[in-house]
Amino acid sequence: MLKKLIKHEFKDTMRLFIPMFGFIVVLTPIFSLMMSLGSQPYDENTADALSLVFGSGIIGYCLLLFGLLIVTQVLIAIRFYKTMTSQEAYLTFTLPAKTGQLLFAKWLVSFVWYILACGIALISILIVVLIATPITLSEIIHGIGFVLQTINLSNFSALILLGIFMLISLSFSILMMYLSIMIGQLVQTHRIALSIGAYLGLSQGLQIVISLLAIPFVLIFPDVIDSVHVVLLLFCLLYGALGVIFYLLTYLITAKKLNIK
Repeated sequence: MLKKLIKHEFKDTMRLFIPMFGFIVVLTPIFSLMMSLGSQPYDENTADALSLVFGSGIIGYCLLLFGLLIVTQVLIAIRFYKTMTSQEAYLTFTLPAKTGQLLFAKWLVSFVWYILACGIALISILIVVLIATPITLSEIIHGIGFVLQTINLSNFSALILLGIFMLISLSFSILMMYLSIMIGQLVQTHRIALSIGAYLGLSQGLQIVISLLAIPFVLIFPDVIDSVHVVLLLFCLLYGALGVIFYLLTYLITAKKLNIK
């Protein structure tokens, strides 16, 4: 049943994310050409026009990338809200699946779309570099190869830990959204407002907790903080543990306290 849930979730969400990714792919070369055109040598007659084109290209592209990540997060939240808490949830919970399977399927599919969005963003940046700058693809490949050849084991392991931390952070952000939405369902009115408030509260609370934990840790273990590996590992453990807690709380609210409206 879990495979069917995942397949169904991918099928339903594909119609949301694929057009958005296509939109990014189409607009990226346009903004890149604007930046490339605006950076060309100009005289007094064309200075203002080219500056406007260049500035518009940069601003437009920055908004495009920012919008990609924000819209991805919003779509994930809306999808979860509609299928797990609104009237559409009646259909969701008629499926012969356990609550844990429903949550896992939605988390996994959201996680994959989040990673794909980040991948699209990286590809988009690469396109901008190739079009708007004199840097060539062969130079980029050569540079990556040079870094891989010269990097030592310590730095390589730090990069691996950084990658793991980024994946855990993505997963954590999804689970925090899910928990926030479910917290909003604990009341009868103003559920969306409470969900947004819960998300903001959890975000601020997390920052406070990290700050409170960091101060005594630095005082007790001043030498450890100099190790990038240890810091990344601690953050991986912290976000991983909080992610598990958020998942369990979401599961408990969904299974025991959810009141579909």
